[in-house]
Formats: sequence, structure tokens, C-alpha cells
Amino acid sequence: MDLREELPSDRQAVRDVHLQAFGDHGLVVADLVDTLRDTITPQDGLSLVAEHDRQVVGHVMFTRSLLDAPRRLVDVQVLSPLAVMPELHKRGIGSALVRHGLEVLAERAVPLVFLEGDPGYD
Repeated sequence: MDLREELPSDRQAVRDVHLQAFGDHGLVVADLVDTLRDTITPQDGLSLVAEHDRQVVGHVMFTRSLLDAPRRLVDVQVLSPLAVMPELHKRGIGSALVRHGLEVLAERAVPLVFLEGDPGYD
């Protein structure tokens, strides 16, 4: 499995991963990814894919947000959404995407990453 930054040519494959991974909510999540993608710049945010046999099988997105701290606004990142093709769940793909993303953000000196998602997710 290869982990890399999303390319423009990956858009439909990433959309398909979210459509399949989120079932009834897939369209909402896929549309959210398309909207959030426009906020990512080389300095802020990150969109990663996992490839297996040259197919995109997973995706994670980190986007810029602001934390209202006592003395100033602090640039932080939000991890959401994260999706893996259903037939490949429980193989460590999502975990690998998250770890790789956190490593990249640590190199950029991002002070904090928030996780947004379903607290009941297993």
C-alpha cells in the first residue's frame, strides 16, 4: 500500500471511496470533501490517499480551523473525513492514513489536530 497526497486526477476515486464507505450518508460526505478540498493550500490542510494495486482505497482530509485561545487565535487542523473501502476495513489502512497525516502536520509545526466524527464509530 502506498500513501501519498491526493492528486487532481484522484477526485472521482476519492468521491467513490466516500460514497461506498458512508452508505446512506455517502453523498453528503463526498460533497463535503469536494467543498473542503477548495480550502486546502500548500501551507494549510492536507488530503491523503491510500493506494493498493494502483487503486485509491482510502482517503483522509485535514483542514484548517481556528482555536479561540485566551490571548490569540491559533491555527489548528481538523481531521475529517476519513474513509476506507468497506471490503478493506480492519486492515490498518485508516490508521496508516491518520499516522502519516499527523507526521506531515508535525513537520509543519501544527500545534493541535481535532478529530471530528461519530463518537460511536468502532
